[in-house]
Amino acid sequence: MDKQFETDSLEILKDEKTIKTRIGELAIEIDKAFLGEDIVVIGVLKGAFIFLADLVRALRSDITCDFLGTSDYAEESKLSGEVKITLDLNSPVKGKNVLLVEDIASDALSFRYIYRNIESREPKVLKTCCFIKKEDENESEDFSIDFIGFKVSKKINIVGYGIDYEGRYRNLPYVARLEI
Repeated sequence: MDKQFETDSLEILKDEKTIKTRIGELAIEIDKAFLGEDIVVIGVLKGAFIFLADLVRALRSDITCDFLGTSDYAEESKLSGEVKITLDLNSPVKGKNVLLVEDIASDALSFRYIYRNIESREPKVLKTCCFIKKEDENESEDFSIDFIGFKVSKKINIVGYGIDYEGRYRNLPYVARLEI
């Protein structure tokens, strides 16, 4: 266990090798979906940056990267119900193939908001990818994500590989369950 996290209760759910393998599989799926055309890959900050870096290195398509910053937390990990753009794209995406990359989708609120925001900018194709999708067994899907790395239960708290809890744990090279 990492020294800085010795006192926390972490259970590894997805190790480094499993993550690397799945990202390679996702890259193949994405390359096929875009038929070898150029892709603008948009990472949603802050959480997606680690996943995005590994994903774009695995893609074979010609890509450019841009970033979008959002916030949907009012205070200390409590959802506010309102999504705010904190950093906008540097370049227009009108007429371009776009892949929107998020770290975690635990509800469709922010992902749907970001999707609609990018969609309003008239890309040629807009597809979505998330590293982790949190879901319940009885949940109906109200927002479809094109490419999903892993699915986990909404009932567990996860951290690592870019996903944080109160600003900590992003730097873990694996995904772990955090007992709070």
